[in-house]
Amino acid sequence: MAKVSKNIDLDTTVVSIKLLIKGNRQMQTINCTYTEVMDFLDFQQRNEAVIKNKHDKEMFENKYFIFDDVIKKKHIQVSLNDIKLMEIPYLFDDGKDYDLKILSYKG
Repeated sequence: MAKVSKNIDLDTTVVSIKLLIKGNRQMQTINCTYTEVMDFLDFQQRNEAVIKNKHDKEMFENKYFIFDDVIKKKHIQVSLNDIKLMEIPYLFDDGKDYDLKILSYKG
């Protein structure tokens, strides 16, 4: 896969994730930051360390996540139980740089 420098800002670098939600026929593309992708993956894995406030606790307990799409300027709420398919690019630390990989999930 591609190599990415460790000098990137994870809070401002935009990445596109693709989700197929139950009841839909087309993949939905959400443009968000790497930081938001990492938070989403922690929510999906039920990592309680991501709970920072009352709103996060409510999202965690009710199994949903709200993305901020930075291109469309919308908030998109996704129920974790309704995800049929997803493709999320993520960064894997190999010591010197990051390897860009794609996480595929079929539920």
